[in-house]
Amino acid sequence: MLGLDETAPVPGLADFAEQVDGGSPPTLYGLLYDVLLRKRQSECLLRRSGPFERLVRMVAEPVRAKVRREARRQVERARALSEIADVLRDAVLPRLGAEAAPQVSTLPPCTGRRRAGIGGDWYKARKLPGGRLLITLSDGRGHGLDAVTLMAKLRYALAGLAYTGHPVEHLTEWVNLARP
Repeated sequence: MLGLDETAPVPGLADFAEQVDGGSPPTLYGLLYDVLLRKRQSECLLRRSGPFERLVRMVAEPVRAKVRREARRQVERARALSEIADVLRDAVLPRLGAEAAPQVSTLPPCTGRRRAGIGGDWYKARKLPGGRLLITLSDGRGHGLDAVTLMAKLRYALAGLAYTGHPVEHLTEWVNLARP
């Protein structure tokens, strides 16, 4: 909901009714009448008061218990996948001290494409034996758990293959063989 902190709980109807401007409650009550008693979709414009004054378009529709349970299950699944992806990302990204130079990082997902909060985009810079330098940039296809798993697989495969001393075209061919 606009103006709320990302971690703040979504207000219930009673809390929301307290946040609307003095002239808006009849409009809100009309919407609730349509949804709860007439069992039809309804929408209205409400003026929200308080520190984030703005006009809010509210759309509501009746939800059957089975649909509500499925929606709740899907939200719980998305949260679980996000938590797993965060743990996996933390596990595959190195933890370096302040004196160490970073060797790898993931690139942030593009605005508007955020799903689980992580992506398969990454870059790597590493010093190799013989004074050579490995610099790579990759898009590991997508966002979420599958993307970070692929990112880790390709990153570690390339880091190991680079130590063979073979030319870049061989490394590219071998990394492509490591992809699913």
